Amino acid sequence: MNAHLKAQFREPETYPVLPEGMQRSGVERLIRRIGKTIGMTDGQINVLELMIQETRPSDWIDPHTQPVCHTSQTNIAYLANLDERSIRRIERALEAKFGFVARNVGRNHQRGNFRMSNGSVARYGIVFSKLIEAVPHLVEVSNALDDERKDRLALKQKISAARRMAKEKLSALVIEHSSNSTLLGIAQQMETWPQRFSAATPTQMMQELHSEVVSVVEKLEEFESLITQETCRPDTRVRRYIQDTKEENFVSCNTSVDMRPAGKPAEPIHKDAPPNGGAICLENKHGASSEARKSESFDWLTPEIIYDLCSDEMKLQIMISQGDKPSPAPLDIINASIDRLAPLGIRRSAYDDAVAEMGDAKAALCILVIDRNRFHPETPIRSPGGVLVEMTRRHASGALRLNASLIALRARTSREPEDRYHER
Repeated sequence: MNAHLKAQFREPETYPVLPEGMQRSGVERLIRRIGKTIGMTDGQINVLELMIQETRPSDWIDPHTQPVCHTSQTNIAYLANLDERSIRRIERALEAKFGFVARNVGRNHQRGNFRMSNGSVARYGIVFSKLIEAVPHLVEVSNALDDERKDRLALKQKISAARRMAKEKLSALVIEHSSNSTLLGIAQQMETWPQRFSAATPTQMMQELHSEVVSVVEKLEEFESLITQETCRPDTRVRRYIQDTKEENFVSCNTSVDMRPAGKPAEPIHKDAPPNGGAICLENKHGASSEARKSESFDWLTPEIIYDLCSDEMKLQIMISQGDKPSPAPLDIINASIDRLAPLGIRRSAYDDAVAEMGDAKAALCILVIDRNRFHPETPIRSPGGVLVEMTRRHASGALRLNASLIALRARTSREPEDRYHER
């Protein structure tokens, strides 16, 4: 058999291909997203994208061929508005530093498709098989960036909630103790806190501020407890989750979280959140009395009772926030509700709107109700974000009966088995 026939009938080589469902355009988006994170310059990102666009899209998913950029350095330089020396430098970096490409050029640095004497076709240029092999790792980097972004957003919301709680408690205490040195010192400390965070603010700095704000909240709670004991007020051993049941305990402050509606479209309300029943109005079917259903008094709620009403996942978040404290504090419950937003698929803008409308404490209770009622025996919630939007709307119109939902949830909890809300 001559060389031409051997080349025609030989077993084809196999090359790496993109993960299932991914196309060449997905690689371009991936490079744009994580390029700076892995140390690429704007010029390297731009040139790499241009060379990728000069390949055939089908070659990235065909195991019998490799994606190759045949375009000359001169033309790439023209497209990138750079000189050829810069292109050569970038190509070397993409090959040696990042390991994304292999330069396979012919004599005199030729690039293109050339038919050989044996009938085969030689493809000279920038080969991207190594980039394809690196894609799973780059996807992991991208996912890590997503997780970090979500953590930063959650941290911002936790800082905002703690700041509001600190400002609220301080405002209430200085009415009767305006000359107290401890409160004056806390007021001065609060004035030093930054009002906003930029994208360049280190996460560690935000974490340190959060710890400082939480420490101030705890100092104010200790001061409240001391004052209560000294004045011999009732219920000195019982902490209420919502102290004032007649007015909202939300105190606005200039923080990094925009408390106004974000202008994003509301998430759709599914059939699990009907206007006159279902996931929001569970109190219609359970054992709370008529008077209890009508009342919005939260006097019976303590952090310990709230903890018992939570899903296992939310309980875990409360324990993480609680740390070594003997029992959960209201701020621990608020922190846990913020940590549940992403797993529930709730937009943070929807939660911000709920906080702006009803305050941190009640917004956290809404998340608790939504989280637990994903596994309601009759009307499970399938659109947590949509239900939160609806609860916010009902609170604004005076139609939300959150207390009755919590009473009904407590009654159902006492009847259900221990594994009542484990996911199936």
